[in-house]
Amino acid sequence: MLHEDEPPKHPDGPRWIEIRAACGTGPVIHLPHAGSFALASRSMLGMLPAGCGLVAADYPDSHGSSPREFDRLCMGFAQDLKPHLMDGAVLLGASFGGYIAFQIARICEALLGHSFRRVVLVAVPDPRTLRNSLDDAPSWIATLLAREAAHAGSGVDPWVFEEMRSRIEKDLHCLRTLDPHRPEGIQGPLTIFNGEDDPWCDHRAAEDYWKQRSSCPVEYLGFRGRHLPGVRGWSRILGHAIRAGNAPREADQSALAPPSHASTAPVVHRASSVSR
Repeated sequence: MLHEDEPPKHPDGPRWIEIRAACGTGPVIHLPHAGSFALASRSMLGMLPAGCGLVAADYPDSHGSSPREFDRLCMGFAQDLKPHLMDGAVLLGASFGGYIAFQIARICEALLGHSFRRVVLVAVPDPRTLRNSLDDAPSWIATLLAREAAHAGSGVDPWVFEEMRSRIEKDLHCLRTLDPHRPEGIQGPLTIFNGEDDPWCDHRAAEDYWKQRSSCPVEYLGFRGRHLPGVRGWSRILGHAIRAGNAPREADQSALAPPSHASTAPVVHRASSVSR
């Protein structure tokens, strides 16, 4: 059953963490920055089958304004996830939380000695092209809030959407400060889901960007929609993550070598779109 812990506040701001323990052989899904979208982690709990665990965390007031602050934020997330790391764990991040998830994976590999069974990132365009389109942020925010309002229904208080607008603006500000050209990568398998109709995603650039950031084969997949998938899309994405978490350990053996972006280009597997 879901319960909320109340650990000490993170030095960068208040934080929260939600946990549902895994039972049997089910994997654990780690979801950073889950508070960015209304009811994100609780909605996902209803989609997870019995046996699968969930660890969702966020620091609502800790959006960095520089790469150094961003790295510090990701380090805090990684330290919080450390007690919950185990074989079969899958790291799932969406939107700005996807960029955070990727950095968490790097930190866990380099400093904590743990590789996730798979890292799944949703709605993560190439930051080099994304930064060029951030001037259109007000339109993006309005579109996203309208969709969330329609999805959540009339039972959600208006302040939720105002909080989301403020949070997204902070995310965009942080993305402006990141250096997307830093040579960085992970050793474990990586899957990317981007919206086919997302006007802020150059799919060719995004595919090229992400395929260079894992020493394992990279899957670049699409879902029908704009920035984030609908309920059916999320169900499909979660199913993909769960299957990865239950995959044989042999699938991870190719992750032993360090990333070598210049000499080894991972294979990109294409698949059919995820239904909305």
